[in-house]
Amino acid sequence: MEIRSPPCSWEKHTHFPLETILDTFKIPEWQRVLSEVHKGTICKAILTNNFYDNAIQVYEIKNGKQKYGVCNGQHRLMALWHLNQEFGVKEYEIVLQIFSSEHARQIFYRFNLGKNLRMHDITKDLDDGTIKLFNHLRDDYNHKPTKTCTSFTNLLHAIKFAKDKTPRPLDRTTIEHFLLGITNPDLIYIKKFTRCINQVSEYVPHSFTYRSPIFRSLFRVGYDNPQLSDQKLKTIIRHTIDSPKSKQLVKSSLGNEVISFMYQFITNVLCDKIGIPVNKPESITYTTRPGDKNG
Repeated sequence: MEIRSPPCSWEKHTHFPLETILDTFKIPEWQRVLSEVHKGTICKAILTNNFYDNAIQVYEIKNGKQKYGVCNGQHRLMALWHLNQEFGVKEYEIVLQIFSSEHARQIFYRFNLGKNLRMHDITKDLDDGTIKLFNHLRDDYNHKPTKTCTSFTNLLHAIKFAKDKTPRPLDRTTIEHFLLGITNPDLIYIKKFTRCINQVSEYVPHSFTYRSPIFRSLFRVGYDNPQLSDQKLKTIIRHTIDSPKSKQLVKSSLGNEVISFMYQFITNVLCDKIGIPVNKPESITYTTRPGDKNG
């Protein structure tokens, strides 16, 4: 296989007129939310002649109002626009690295992997209409939590916990590969789990049910026990939510490990208590206080 860089062209604009930025560049909807703090930092660097990153990655827009869409560099462009509007800076030297539109989302993703990019920014960028998970569950999840549903991020972390049995969150650098590994049987189970948990406890912002230890541990319980009917899975969900032990574990300062502890409690204690047999692949590893009935 030939190793080569993605095809692109370069344009250097020694005296780019900053007043034309909004007429020239479009910020696509899948870009992350503009950070005023980051923009301000760039403004300060430009004004003190300490700005060394004036290359902007863009793609050509066909038959659009603006000429280019921005893959990477919206904060730099908005900083320059701000300096034009508020400080009277007329022009600035910029370099455009121009790609075809088909690579736009990949360019944003690759350029920003090393930055403090939030997972919902990545899922929104990767959601180009070709990923089954997003297409099948768009009515039930969103890239960011809303008033009516939890996030794809919460779901993806739950899927990871079910698949690899470790509570560590999904690594941003592996999300593309992980999404490709979600199978049709996985999607069928996800729909089942989503239906059951919504029927037991309809989503509201900051709901106890959708906090990571509860949501992700319950997801794995159902994933590990495909024999469970909807009614039995809903019974497990309901008793987990109502259990004082669940609330105690969630309030503990145990980091990601509390997700495993919650799973151990549900499978080893709670399901026995309510008479629903499930697989018990892990023994209890959390400590209990003297006199604690563990349920």
